[in-house]
Formats: sequence, C-alpha cells, structure tokens
Amino acid sequence: VKLRFPGHQEGKLVNSELGKIPRGWTVRPAGETFEVLGGGTPSKKKPEYWTDGHIPWFTPSDLTGSRRRFAPEPKTRITDVGLLKSAARLFPAGSVMMTSRATLGVLGIATVESACNQGFIVIPPKHEMSQQYVYEWLQSQAGRLEKIATGATFKEITKGAFKQFPVLVPSSETLAHFAE
Repeated sequence: VKLRFPGHQEGKLVNSELGKIPRGWTVRPAGETFEVLGGGTPSKKKPEYWTDGHIPWFTPSDLTGSRRRFAPEPKTRITDVGLLKSAARLFPAGSVMMTSRATLGVLGIATVESACNQGFIVIPPKHEMSQQYVYEWLQSQAGRLEKIATGATFKEITKGAFKQFPVLVPSSETLAHFAE
C-alpha cells in the first residue's frame, strides 16, 4: 500500500501491527469497527416460509453470478414468517455483503433492504466509514482474509474470526475526503 491520500507528503508514518501507517490512523478489530451480521436459511420444508415471499434473500451464487459492486436484487424471496422463524436477519440497503464460504470474499453492496443465508458476512452502514470505503478495503484484503479461513471440506471465514481481523482506520479527515 502506497498510502497516497490528501496530505500524505507531510505525514509521518508510525509502527502498527499492520506495518507502517500514517500518524492519526488506527488499527482496530473489525468487530469494534463495524456491526457484523450473518444470515440464515428458513426451512425449505415449510412452504409458508417461501411461497409469495416479498423479502429479497441472497445466496452466494447471487453475488458470484453477477460480480457487480451494487448487487442486483436476488430472485429468491422469503416471507415475514420465514424471516421470523430462521436465523436470517433483515439488513438495510447499502450493506456490504461478503461471501464467507466456499467462494470466499466475493463482494456486493445491497441496493434494497434484504436478508441472506449463512454464507455471508454483512456489514450494515452504521459506522464512520462509507460503504464504498468498506467495499474497497475488503477487496484489498482478499489474500489476508483467505488466510483466516478454516475448514476441511470447504473454507469458511467465521464471524468470530472476522471480528478479530485488523482494520486500518484512516483519520476522519481522510475518510471525509474519500467519501467526497
């Protein structure tokens, strides 16, 4: 990382667990930086969880099939009862979704309020960083994120492991410039 941001020429670098970073920037665990959500799958044996559903419900193939920054709405929908009776959680539009199983690290930003299955880590837009920054940061960390994945049959990044993952947090001034 070349750390070329507005004012980088005058800045001093300091040591951190991620190496040298600009003074005024911090490194924090993802769980202290973001709200970290997961998903769930309503029972497929219960038609009332699926029939005439109106809640967009993502699976990893929705992201791996599109590979777009802004994820198109998924075709699958669940019902209010399906949401209530499963581990699926509603998250707001603007949430960054990252596949956390099998195909690791595929990203998308939800354009509508949605839910997803358990193959995701979801970061809703409730923190000091813009969702665009979160998306770019996650994309730049693909290799490091893959190293924390575990599993014999297929690799998975657990929410617990992700919450410990170090996040480089720029100064609020730099974040504001990035958002502009």
